[in-house]
Amino acid sequence: MLDAREHTQQAGRVKFSKLILYLFVVGVGLFLVVEVLVRLLFPQPLDPGRTFVVENEIPGLKPKVRYKIDVNQIRGFESTKAKPDGALRILCVGGDSTSTMLQAVGDTWWGQLGAKLEASLGKKVQIGCITALRSSEIIGGAQWIDHVLGEVDGVDLVIAMYGHRAVLSPGVNFRFDPRSIEPIIFESKQGLMFNLASASHVVRLARNAHIKSKRDAQQRQLGKPNHLRDRFTAAGQAFRSITKTTSAPPRATDPRLKYLHGIGVFTEIAKRHGVKLLILGEPTVFSESPSPDAAETLHTPVQIGPENSDFARPASIWVDSELGRYYAAAGKLCEAAAIPFVNLHGAIQPSRDNFYTEATLTDAGALKLAEELLPSVETLLK
Repeated sequence: MLDAREHTQQAGRVKFSKLILYLFVVGVGLFLVVEVLVRLLFPQPLDPGRTFVVENEIPGLKPKVRYKIDVNQIRGFESTKAKPDGALRILCVGGDSTSTMLQAVGDTWWGQLGAKLEASLGKKVQIGCITALRSSEIIGGAQWIDHVLGEVDGVDLVIAMYGHRAVLSPGVNFRFDPRSIEPIIFESKQGLMFNLASASHVVRLARNAHIKSKRDAQQRQLGKPNHLRDRFTAAGQAFRSITKTTSAPPRATDPRLKYLHGIGVFTEIAKRHGVKLLILGEPTVFSESPSPDAAETLHTPVQIGPENSDFARPASIWVDSELGRYYAAAGKLCEAAAIPFVNLHGAIQPSRDNFYTEATLTDAGALKLAEELLPSVETLLK
């Protein structure tokens, strides 16, 4: 009697196990069928990138700009594709004029430089810039370049242009210790969802839908007419409302140390990846005696006290002097490392015709920068 009951229970367990196995096999089979159908009917890139359209009525700039970046935060060419035979690839990184959303690719200084290089060298030139948020700061830019050079095929030259934010951004409590630099977490290429999306087209479809939803929300904000112009206008008005002026804001550590360390990081990264490097001194409107026209472009105050409200307008002559001090040291550092350095500060007439803000170029200013830079880049690439 007992043996019969045990036999019945064992048979039931076997049937249940077979049922579970059957359901598992059927489930896997259905999933694979769905994967194939989704892959055929709804092909998806691993990451859809980001595309925005911004419209701003600003003198010296085109009113409508299409701003597209890929998974590597690169604007200008599709960095996930192999480099065409015989082509040159150039990556640019820097502050306001490099990653601006106010210009189409063909109107930026680097876009116009690329067109001139194609004409003079007789080769296809793929040139783009890194647009990631922390790339506008010199050490963050170096970290992004290090990451991107590991992801992008065949980069020939890196151009890095920094300056005015390195002078103006540090606060009164600024201290610099290379050991305390925070690494950047490149989220687009990490995490569970990315790994699942790499393996499954169904997950990829869901992930891309989520990315598109976030992108659409950003587009609704950025796509408002004159959204960026109004932000710059408000910043300029707030700047001009500040009554204090300073020629020597207090800093706990000389910020030039961080700027020069950033150049050293760029140099080490370029040598490790076997790419050429060009360091630029950033052009701005700052000078010893700025014209009223140039003064209208200023909008960045400096901190002079511990409170968030303790800000002053930096004297143009002081910023001009500091940029000269930074670039003189950068030139010596680059010379010692056998890295070319081109100081563009003062190379472009500081006027509203050439600058929209203190370091953001108009289309005409970008053309002049490209023309100024062309001989140095031609020499590097020949």
